Amino acid sequence: MKTIEEDLRKGHRKERNYRLISWLIYAIITAFVLYWLLRLQLISKLMKEFIGDDQYLEYMLPVSGIALLGYAIWQVMVLAKRPARITEVMERLNAGERPVAVESHYEWLLYLRLPRIIRLRLLPVLYADLKFTTGRKKYSLPVVNPTAVSSMELLINSGTP
Repeated sequence: MKTIEEDLRKGHRKERNYRLISWLIYAIITAFVLYWLLRLQLISKLMKEFIGDDQYLEYMLPVSGIALLGYAIWQVMVLAKRPARITEVMERLNAGERPVAVESHYEWLLYLRLPRIIRLRLLPVLYADLKFTTGRKKYSLPVVNPTAVSSMELLINSGTP
């Protein structure tokens, strides 16, 4: 049980670091593209061509910035709640409750795509999805290696903690 908890906590730290790196890279790319679009006045030219007026431009950038900031705050809240969810899962496992299903999937936290040229998937994180018999909550927790998922599957097959 202790190794499962250690793997879950290491997975959380790994995912947190990967998310910070990907946010930084996305922010740099977004700032670079916006800088050149504004410098070349491409946005106002497109607005004048399609809408006929660029008066909406002064509203578009702040609204999109607020939306991106809201998404970043939501992601930080998810990361902040993760240690409590790990503790909750470990308490349920220590109480003798066994998961009904354990599934695993990879998620790439940095996905860069250039049309028809390059599709880069970087910073993979392995998630273990746990579903218990009581409650409808599904826990999706990052793990460090696939052996942690197989040890959780062994918990299902064996009746002992």
